[in-house]
Amino acid sequence: MNTLTKIAEVENSCCVPTYGRVLNTGIALSQNTMIICINCFVGIDAKTKIQIWSLNTHDPQDDNIVKIYTISNSTSTISKHLPFLSNDTMCVNNEFLVIYDVNIKVFKRELLQYSIVMEIDIGNYILKDITLQSEKGDHLAVAVLNLNYDKIIVKVCNIIQREWIFQKQLHLSGCPSTFYMKWFGYHLIIGYQHNDEFHFFSWQPELSRFISSTYQVPLVRQSPRRHPKDMTCLL
Repeated sequence: MNTLTKIAEVENSCCVPTYGRVLNTGIALSQNTMIICINCFVGIDAKTKIQIWSLNTHDPQDDNIVKIYTISNSTSTISKHLPFLSNDTMCVNNEFLVIYDVNIKVFKRELLQYSIVMEIDIGNYILKDITLQSEKGDHLAVAVLNLNYDKIIVKVCNIIQREWIFQKQLHLSGCPSTFYMKWFGYHLIIGYQHNDEFHFFSWQPELSRFISSTYQVPLVRQSPRRHPKDMTCLL
């Protein structure tokens, strides 16, 4: 039974009819805040707009959703087009907004202003995922994939102190490989596929290493006609 009920609708009227086509590439949520990333096209020319919307997360029935600010190359030092911005490459909490634009850029949220307070160069790696602690947390977790697609490095940064406080290297069985990373309070939870199993790890600020879960989920092939690496987690 479907228990979801639409209570409001957000229209990207700022891009129409000025732009011919609008593509929504990601949405992030925090307390009373929704971030929508859209690419606006005129022909093949594209401009990225990161919209900040105010909403009442304590009262889902309140449909008073208002756009309060837009980040673009016209209002901030970001590229005109951010083709790799998605749900995996942007995140937000009550204090910060983080996006991927050549470098990882961390914005401080102050009233209606969003100013860059930190930039992170990921070097010769591919960004896999970024995630912020919830509420007013200042810890940012970054996962990058090496160019051989067989190793993920997870690093945790203290934004206020502007320093890396933890790093862990995970070996993979090749690309693509399922990977999940999320903060739950002060606990960073990571799950990833290695060979025929799915492994879970956790970390929190006072620890010097990951805690490995003793529970490992086996994976099975769905069909003999599919690729040998096409597997499904038995949850």
